[in-house]
Amino acid sequence: MRVVQLDAVGDLQCVEGPILLKRLTDCAGLSNLGDFLAGVFAPLAFVGLAATYILQREQLRLAIEDSNRNQEARVKEAALNYASIQANHQLALYDKRKFVFDRLVAASEGFMTTVTDEMLTELKLALYDAQFVYPDEVYKWIIELLNKSVSLRIKSAFIKVNEPKRGRPSWSVDDENLLLTYYDEETDLRIFLYENLRETPLYERFKPYLKLPNSIDVGCQKSTS
Repeated sequence: MRVVQLDAVGDLQCVEGPILLKRLTDCAGLSNLGDFLAGVFAPLAFVGLAATYILQREQLRLAIEDSNRNQEARVKEAALNYASIQANHQLALYDKRKFVFDRLVAASEGFMTTVTDEMLTELKLALYDAQFVYPDEVYKWIIELLNKSVSLRIKSAFIKVNEPKRGRPSWSVDDENLLLTYYDEETDLRIFLYENLRETPLYERFKPYLKLPNSIDVGCQKSTS
């Protein structure tokens, strides 16, 4: 086997590229060429790999930041939607409760003189509507108002019919006592209705239910009654 030794400095300086490649191929073999090329391109490949890693890492960081921004935007949008729904719910509930309140105000007009059909109608309608928009305590209170109004009307009618009979020969002591009892009960019923249907106590009773909040809390998404 023939071995040719090349001066690394002198020969490479005076030999051109294609000739150098041929001589390296002919004299030193393909392994030397592979080592040479590996030495040239390996650093470039490493640099390319590092650049790709850095680029992908930066793309991942930007994607995470974009996802976080989108998540924050969705949370804010959901909070605003919830606040809007709550506000609409509050306004709708206020309108229905105010309607019941207005019926009670209408029913209270003239109740000190007599219980009219209009008064009883307003109380019945208020009772029907209140069961859907007010707590049970208000509903039960309106039931009591209606029952006492009906009782007052019955007793007032009894007194009106029997008062002219007083002094007649057929008028007995039992009749007198019963009439006096009805007078007392009528007075008690009028006092009860007066204390509950006057403007001030009526407003005080319904104020907690008719007062709208100044703002809607969007931090806790729970429905309130």
